[in-house]
Amino acid sequence: MQYNNKSAIRTPIINKVITLNKALVEAGRKLPKGKKGANVVMPVDIRHNYFAPVLKSGALLFMYAMRQLKGKDYVKRALEMVEEIQANCYLIHLLGGWNERKCAEFDLLCDEIASHLHAIASAAKASQNR
Repeated sequence: MQYNNKSAIRTPIINKVITLNKALVEAGRKLPKGKKGANVVMPVDIRHNYFAPVLKSGALLFMYAMRQLKGKDYVKRALEMVEEIQANCYLIHLLGGWNERKCAEFDLLCDEIASHLHAIASAAKASQNR
């Protein structure tokens, strides 16, 4: 692994994006038969039609964050992707796929990622203005 990739993976924003992706994967997982847990099993039609695009958006957000850390200007795209993930999480909640607690967990993670992106953008602007 290249040094700049390794150092980018260790940044707080990438850690938050990975945490978001792990939580999304876990939230979409089916529970084995006979197992009851805190997670409510998402109906199949919601999982296939509404949840699958959220997983793809999470992967795309990871790519945008990595590109931003490598010096390319992907802040706006990454922020739009965060807003899209948040909106889709609200939609899945309103359709009965998740409870309020799960939706709030994703909302908090998305807000933290957005604040990291704003900090990166302001740091980049400050370095350009010198």
